Amino acid sequence: MVGGLINICYKNGLWAILENERQQELVEIPLMKIWCSVHRSALAWGQLTKNVLEVSKIILSCSSISSYFHQLGVRIKELKKIAEDENTKNVQLPKYFDVRWTEFTYSLLVSILRNWRILRKNDNGIYKVLTDINKLKLLCFLTDMGYLYSRFQKQIQCDDLLIFVVEGRRNGLTKNIENLRNAPLLGDCEELITKEKITENNPISNKTIIKLKDIELFDKSNLGRRKKNRNLYVSEDVSFSTVWNDIIEHLLNYVSERLDIME
Repeated sequence: MVGGLINICYKNGLWAILENERQQELVEIPLMKIWCSVHRSALAWGQLTKNVLEVSKIILSCSSISSYFHQLGVRIKELKKIAEDENTKNVQLPKYFDVRWTEFTYSLLVSILRNWRILRKNDNGIYKVLTDINKLKLLCFLTDMGYLYSRFQKQIQCDDLLIFVVEGRRNGLTKNIENLRNAPLLGDCEELITKEKITENNPISNKTIIKLKDIELFDKSNLGRRKKNRNLYVSEDVSFSTVWNDIIEHLLNYVSERLDIME
């Protein structure tokens, strides 16, 4: 793939080998490197979804939900029936497709969130990701990120685009991602959750109950542990804020690395 390690690895990549040969043969003409900005940007998104464990897990969970319904047509009919009863719209769940990974993951997250209520009504034990308030917030945040990134990819899909324009669009994406540190996108699902979430205190159990559209949510206060064997002295609990910051830092680094116009 364009921008893969087989091409750009500094030691044994194709570019490094050609550059060494050029220097050995005393060729004065510099090596011209050509790469596709869309493919390079896709590599950056792929790195994010692969290397950040919590992101990888939640996309896998959502993919499993989608695959479950695509296995039998009757399950799709059940969702449509629930949507009619709830007087809401059923958004088609996309089939697993790893070629256009950015497009697939974004459409997957959007469809899961828009079908959230009817998926919960069809609960058969595989939807814990939909009732954990922290995972739900992570879903919303990733959807925001996916929207910004898929929009950026469409902006750089042009045959006559100059490298300097790519740099400007990349800088614009970086600024938009940085803005997510301060506030979510206007009108997004996270904002909706904040407005419609109801928190009650149960005097009998002395526990806080969180509800969203009459569906009770649970709060594990973290997104799990990175390792199964927990160290006795070092906590490896991963909070939403930690993952949220991790996602931003990873994507900013990957975009800067993959779309470096000086390379």
